[in-house]
Amino acid sequence: MITKKDLFRLLIKLLGVYFLIHTGYNLFLLISMFAMDLKSSEQMILLLVNVGFYLLFSLFLIFLPDKIISWLRLDKSFDDNKVQFQNLNFQKALSLMIIGIGIALIINHFMYFVIAVISLFNFSYHNTLFGTQFPLSTTIMKGGNILIGYLLIKNNGAITRLITKKK
Repeated sequence: MITKKDLFRLLIKLLGVYFLIHTGYNLFLLISMFAMDLKSSEQMILLLVNVGFYLLFSLFLIFLPDKIISWLRLDKSFDDNKVQFQNLNFQKALSLMIIGIGIALIINHFMYFVIAVISLFNFSYHNTLFGTQFPLSTTIMKGGNILIGYLLIKNNGAITRLITKKK
């Protein structure tokens, strides 16, 4: 049986996984953006601070959700402490939500990736597809998100064990 605190713990950990995925996405985007126009070391330091903040915040959400729950008092003021789900424990719920994140990543990026790949193959013949040129870096990022979504679905058991590992 899942308690309200377990449910909040689950949601906070999933938010951390989501931030961790977007940390990699933002890192690739920012590096490619600044590689063309890096004017000073201050911009690189700002880039590293930004990515470091995202990484630390996502790891904090994944590995210390109880501190967030107690700080925000999320488990207080409920009449009933139990959440009723038939045959669903914390690990199964976490696994289902990780699969959901993977499916969402695949669905969000699949069509753009397919159209961009077709456009890249037809570029030498027609120049564009549907009047739009697709940048190679964006196509690679969309393909990477599809790959991350697939890996989340495929390895959800290992990710669940990593996230729920007791100290």
